[in-house]
Amino acid sequence: MERTRKGLKMEITVQVGVIAALVLALASIAGGVVLFRGSRRVGWRALGMSAIAGGVGVLVVFALLLPLSSEGQASEPIVGKVVSTRVVYVEDGDYDDLLRNRST
Repeated sequence: MERTRKGLKMEITVQVGVIAALVLALASIAGGVVLFRGSRRVGWRALGMSAIAGGVGVLVVFALLLPLSSEGQASEPIVGKVVSTRVVYVEDGDYDDLLRNRST
C-alpha cells in the first residue's frame, strides 16, 4: 500500500497527539496521587482525585478507540449477506446429516 506524503504527515501528527495524550494522562494520574496523599486539606485532596479521574478517563477513551487491527483494515466486524432465515433444530449427532441433506 502506497502512502502519499500528505497522508503520512497526517498519520504521524495523529500518532504524536495520541502519545502526548497518553503521557499527559499518566502524568495527571501520578500528580493526582502525589497531591491526594501529600495534602490534608479537603480541597486539595479533591483536586488530586479529580486529576486521577481525568487521567483514567483519558486512558479509558484511548482503550475504547484503539483499533484492534494494525494492517490498515477496519477493526469493525464485516457484515455478511444473509443466506437463509430458516431455523433448524438439530439433536445430538444429526448435524452431519443435516449438512448432507440440506436444500439450497
